[in-house]
Amino acid sequence: MAKRADVTTAMVLTAIHEHYMDAYEHLAKRFPPKVVIAAFYRDNDRGLIDYGVSATRPFLTPEGRAALGVPEPGSGPGHFAELLSLLDEMRRTFA
Repeated sequence: MAKRADVTTAMVLTAIHEHYMDAYEHLAKRFPPKVVIAAFYRDNDRGLIDYGVSATRPFLTPEGRAALGVPEPGSGPGHFAELLSLLDEMRRTFA
């Protein structure tokens, strides 16, 4: 019988990063749903994930992203330059 410890924090964080809104369904294919929810609650209590209305739709917190080694969206070195380039292209297209 599966238990919460069988669903590791690394598995939870990776599933959320790779499957986003379908992370619960992805993990529930391999583990009983109540075990997956218990793992989500554990990692929520640790501050690594959060969710809004439903625990079955978690997302990574900044701490969770750091634990997984994933940068925050838009924090890459060229992000601002890419945005400016896109805006210039849009101006030329619609001018």
